[in-house]
Amino acid sequence: MIYPRFMTDSFWNFSEACELVGARYPAIPLGLITVAALLPKSWNVRLVNRNTEELAESDLAWANMVMTGGMLFQQADTLDLIEMCRARGLPVAVGGPDVSSSPHRYAAANFRVIGEAEGILDKFIAAWEEGQREGTFEAPKFQVDVTKTPIPRFDLLKFDQYLYIGVQFSRGCPFTCEFCDIIELYGRAPRTKTHAQMLAELEALYRLGYRGHVDFVDDNLIGNKKAIKAFLPALESWIKEHDYPFELTRKTQNTRRSIADSVHKIYRAGMSVTAGFIVGFDTEKGSVAQPMIDLIEEANIPIAMVGLLYALPNTQLTRRLAREGRLHVDHDAAPAGKGDQCTAGVNYDTKRPRLDILRDYRKILERIYDPDAFCGRLERLAAMLDCSDRRKELPKGDIRGRVSTIKLVHDLMSRLPEGRERFWKAFTSCMSINPNSVRGIVTLMAFYLHVGPYSRYVMKQIDRQIEDIERGRFVAPKLLPPTAAEPIAVND
Repeated sequence: MIYPRFMTDSFWNFSEACELVGARYPAIPLGLITVAALLPKSWNVRLVNRNTEELAESDLAWANMVMTGGMLFQQADTLDLIEMCRARGLPVAVGGPDVSSSPHRYAAANFRVIGEAEGILDKFIAAWEEGQREGTFEAPKFQVDVTKTPIPRFDLLKFDQYLYIGVQFSRGCPFTCEFCDIIELYGRAPRTKTHAQMLAELEALYRLGYRGHVDFVDDNLIGNKKAIKAFLPALESWIKEHDYPFELTRKTQNTRRSIADSVHKIYRAGMSVTAGFIVGFDTEKGSVAQPMIDLIEEANIPIAMVGLLYALPNTQLTRRLAREGRLHVDHDAAPAGKGDQCTAGVNYDTKRPRLDILRDYRKILERIYDPDAFCGRLERLAAMLDCSDRRKELPKGDIRGRVSTIKLVHDLMSRLPEGRERFWKAFTSCMSINPNSVRGIVTLMAFYLHVGPYSRYVMKQIDRQIEDIERGRFVAPKLLPPTAAEPIAVND
């Protein structure tokens, strides 16, 4: 099993923060190790994550088959892997979100597994064992019973390579965001695992010796409020019984209420928030830069992923843009050298002038990742976080325990590209305001090692695009001809 590389220039790789604590990548390949758990026990499985380690020729020589695939911004490496395997006569099977959304991009693979693996992998396995070496296998949509999903093969992971470990409680999302592909891939009815299942997954991690940060990677953790409210007490009891071996994160979606107040409520429960913002919607009637900046500041959100709208394959948005004749040719091909929607966004003709959207976007990035603004949000966050029930010492084996907080702060300050005095002032202020919050605050400071320089990198890319438009050098991308195709109905 080979997990393809994400493009390196991305908001999400946090490479500098990983380096501080000796990790190599933030998140694990949860999808692949879940697929590994579905394979016959007699199959020997080896995992290579191209984001954390090199793929050796001996790995390919050892294998009878390669299984790979992933997201849109892993497309380029996945295609390279297919070519690499075909050149060696090694059968390759691909699956995952991008393969399910754009299977035509992966025609060179021997096998394409489309949809949720639990719903079709048995047929793929049977075909392989019967001697078939080509084929496409498509799962029925939204029908997988996740209560039967096995515990992922956490044993295949090298824990010390990752900042955190992901687990999944629910799949599917009840919301109808036009730009999102989740409801197209997994439906609008959230399906949840049982309490016993989830605690068994945590127990498996615990017995394998993992200690540290655990992330619930759900499409929308609170999509089924009744289910999550029932699960949380069981989770709390397990955590207490095991002497708080893990720190947990959660997600929230706030509608028809004050977003800032909602975020502050989460802070008062001792949890931090990473938020996503998008610029470029058709509904924008004028500049959105200042309102977005104001919200990020009011809510005191240190890490805000602000991106340009990207029309993902297999979404309501993409189908609407196609009907309107506004979708660019090759809209579903990962742009060469572009790591995420920060630099690769706007793959369609916009309603608001493209120049205005780009100027808005640049202004937001410049303001929110100014060192003074970032540190101000950290200080206000420290004053709100209730960390009184947090374990004072990291559990033995936690990757973050490799480096003492003092050494971490020293290394962090020495690596900061700018604003060292301001960051030191923020650290001492947080120590004074809320000593229990310092570990979390320092972690957020470490993330600035990536998001600070990355925001400047993105601004330079956007400056070039702005200059091209202003000087008449911008060449409008070719458009697909309008289509009359109706939107595909999704499960509700």
